[in-house]
Amino acid sequence: MSATQENEKEKVAIVGTPCQIRSYRKMQTSLLGAKKLANAVSLAIGLFCMESYRYDQFIGDYLRTKGVDVSKVGRFAIKKGKFRVTIGGQEVLTVPIKELHEFVRSSCRVCEDFTAEFADISVGGVGCPEGWCTVIARTTRGQEFLTDAEKSGWIELKPIDEGKFGMEQVLRNSARKKTSIRSQPAGDSQAQASVQI
Repeated sequence: MSATQENEKEKVAIVGTPCQIRSYRKMQTSLLGAKKLANAVSLAIGLFCMESYRYDQFIGDYLRTKGVDVSKVGRFAIKKGKFRVTIGGQEVLTVPIKELHEFVRSSCRVCEDFTAEFADISVGGVGCPEGWCTVIARTTRGQEFLTDAEKSGWIELKPIDEGKFGMEQVLRNSARKKTSIRSQPAGDSQAQASVQI
């Protein structure tokens, strides 16, 4: 909002989790939506997301009790069922994801979308080799952006593997999230690629 209102940008790209991208699409299509803001978005990039954590409790309480200086964190990553914190290129904390269950946002417990299905482009670290990201072009706009970015030399694209460590892994995680949500009580054709920036 500040990009369009305070900085007077006419066109912006947004990056968000699946629920944030879904909210943007509702703004774009609902009779009660914020059309002016939605129309300023020329590209929506969605991040793969299994769940996110309540900031105050997770950062303010949990990580500090683990001795992590959050002002120095270079990277948070989830890999092979573990949450990893990196500072200065060194992993300083590795804990099982199950240990963080109490910090999961309540809205994540009803979300079925792992791959940001309503985005123009979906991006995540599942199904790709180290140093690469899996990218799914979901709309014509998304495909055009990726093609232009590759031609301009901003990114390198290569097809994603189809095996169990490629697109199959992405689809398995997506199905797992949908199944786990449904088992609790109470776009365009897709082009896949790996990208290195």
